[in-house]
Amino acid sequence: MTLRSATLLLCAAWTGTAAASVRQMTLEEMTRESLGIMRGVVKELRPRFEGASLLTDVIVEVRETYKGDLRGTLVLTLLGGKVGDYEVVATDLPRFTVGEEFFAFVSRGPSGLWPTAGFTGKYTIQRLRRGRNEGPGLVVGVSGAPIPRDVALAELEASVKAILTAAAGRKK
Repeated sequence: MTLRSATLLLCAAWTGTAAASVRQMTLEEMTRESLGIMRGVVKELRPRFEGASLLTDVIVEVRETYKGDLRGTLVLTLLGGKVGDYEVVATDLPRFTVGEEFFAFVSRGPSGLWPTAGFTGKYTIQRLRRGRNEGPGLVVGVSGAPIPRDVALAELEASVKAILTAAAGRKK
């Protein structure tokens, strides 16, 4: 029997740079500490090698910005990806799929922008169809994360905006 593909799981090692880290944070902490907060759609995944590291550039169309200067098309760079039969899975970082709509808290990572606090900084948005029209969004929660249960997108947007408004009021 021959091994035709290799999968490497990485929990906390990124050659030559900082590692991904998942820190327990509240929604308020995640909102305050993130460089930006946005809703977007994945347009493309571009895996590439940077030295000995396999990275994936996630090309995102920004649909809504709640914090920061995130507009148009941006790139989130994550450790891991797949090139041919070679795959690296960074267990502390979220996975993205082309066409996926998501809500993310964004920070500076070792090679560019990436979700704040690893996998707890990105949430998939599911939409219900009402005939030909797209219905309201449902943000899929992640156990142990700032959004631990499924919540209406409108509810999450209102919570984040309230936190940002309160923080702006404290700065005055």
